[in-house]
Amino acid sequence: MPYNLFKLQNKELRRTLSDSPSFYLARDIKRIGGNEMNKTMFTRLTGALFSYGRCYAVYNSRDSVMKWNGMGEIKTVNNLIEICRYNSNIKTVDSAILMGESYEAALTTVMESDKSRRYEFRFDSIYNHIYFVPLNDYGIRQLKIMLLPDWNERLSDLLFGDAYVRPEERIFEYDAYIDNKYIFSFLDGDIARLIRFKEAAESDESKIYEIVCYPHQLEILRFYMGDNYFYKTISIDKVENSLSLYYA
Repeated sequence: MPYNLFKLQNKELRRTLSDSPSFYLARDIKRIGGNEMNKTMFTRLTGALFSYGRCYAVYNSRDSVMKWNGMGEIKTVNNLIEICRYNSNIKTVDSAILMGESYEAALTTVMESDKSRRYEFRFDSIYNHIYFVPLNDYGIRQLKIMLLPDWNERLSDLLFGDAYVRPEERIFEYDAYIDNKYIFSFLDGDIARLIRFKEAAESDESKIYEIVCYPHQLEILRFYMGDNYFYKTISIDKVENSLSLYYA
């Protein structure tokens, strides 16, 4: 509930924001410090989610293609970093959650953003990670996974174990190298990483690539990525059970 939220401020370094997940609406963030911030900031922002040492900028495209204001979103990120600096130990903001009614709308947003004349204004340049969360039951379940401590590391360990390749050891975006295949996980719905993975794969077709996904993601991945990949599905029930999440 809003009255249970820690009051964010921008006057001194208190760093008292709890690790427990908390969500602040954009309208409340704009009023931090008593004065409403410039309306060119938070142009598309719905709010900010703080959870276990990370801050996610949250957007909601609903059922339409989101038109991005590159400079406005850069200002948004810079202001969120300031808020994190004053209220927590979070050092940077490099992740966004993009909600929407369909993967089709999200990918159309990706392709529209790709038309930007300045690379630094592309939304996948502003945010290194953009997790698409569908506005349905699967999205609710995905968010519950994302609210776990170290959720992405736990997902990688679940899928790949010792075969997992850490980001600093990679030469392009993938997660594991098993049986002569470069394997990429899309269980987190990170469309920014998906773009980079596709760009790398298309630049070197001599390699063998595999994508791990949920069954409900398969159709849109085949449409966007094409047929030059192996696809492997895993049920979200299995992931939840392995991470000790149970639903009725």
